[in-house]
Amino acid sequence: MAQNDPQSCVLLVEDDPDIRLVTRLLLETQYGVRVIESVDGTDALELAQRENPSLILMDLILPTMTGFEISRSIHYNGPTRHIPIILVSDRCWDVKIQMKAREIGLVGWVDKSHLVEQLPTQVAPFLGEPVTGKI
Repeated sequence: MAQNDPQSCVLLVEDDPDIRLVTRLLLETQYGVRVIESVDGTDALELAQRENPSLILMDLILPTMTGFEISRSIHYNGPTRHIPIILVSDRCWDVKIQMKAREIGLVGWVDKSHLVEQLPTQVAPFLGEPVTGKI
């Protein structure tokens, strides 16, 4: 993926509307990427296949299936296995969660309580440096 490519998109899988709003605004204003949103596992799997996002930001606790279950399905499906996934959760401090995230192949994690501070560091390897100042 070309960094800061306006055609790039990020799939945001999150059921909390406030977290979705803050994350979407941060990504759109700072990185100039299109953000597509999903609030559950079934929709997330369909969007990952249809949209082929450059990056997925995945909540852990979601309706219908967990973020780990969705991530496993994405990584075991040929066309989507290359998509990097970052966990966004309020349980990232838990070493067991971190170990499971690594085991599944997630590339990083962001604590929701530090979203604005941590997200840029985690997404930069995949989206490049911010194209605008802070929000």
